[in-house]
Amino acid sequence: VMAFALAAVSFWAVCGREEGEGEGEVGAFQRINVTPHEQQANQIRVELWFYWEKRLQQTCSLLQQHYVSRPELAEPLKQSQQAWLTTRDATMQAYKLCLKQGNPQQTEDGWFNAHMNLIIIEMTKTRCLILDSTPSKAAIFNSLSPSTHHEHI
Repeated sequence: VMAFALAAVSFWAVCGREEGEGEGEVGAFQRINVTPHEQQANQIRVELWFYWEKRLQQTCSLLQQHYVSRPELAEPLKQSQQAWLTTRDATMQAYKLCLKQGNPQQTEDGWFNAHMNLIIIEMTKTRCLILDSTPSKAAIFNSLSPSTHHEHI
């Protein structure tokens, strides 16, 4: 949870470096000027990530509720989600270090944030779509009243 909160703060911090800052450093990011369009694009990426995160949470919640009387299914699902969260966090840390070319002190600019946003969106979306495709999720969704479908899409 803490890693997610820190990642969210990091993703919102879209900033460029001043002219000449970091130039000439080994492994430094290519200097970019963050335009309002680039900043807006990163904000849209964050909103997209939040969409997929909320949808994933709803899907997991629905599945857990559905399997409340079937611990032999609920427990592996819960363990699977915990394992995925651990893998996601480790992947994000590794990706972050790769983007920084092994230098943890490297500046996190708009280019960096855009790439971090893209990887978290893809990972969360993929996990959500996997869980959404389970036969149980489809049966649960179809059993909901039409007025509640929009809450679970």
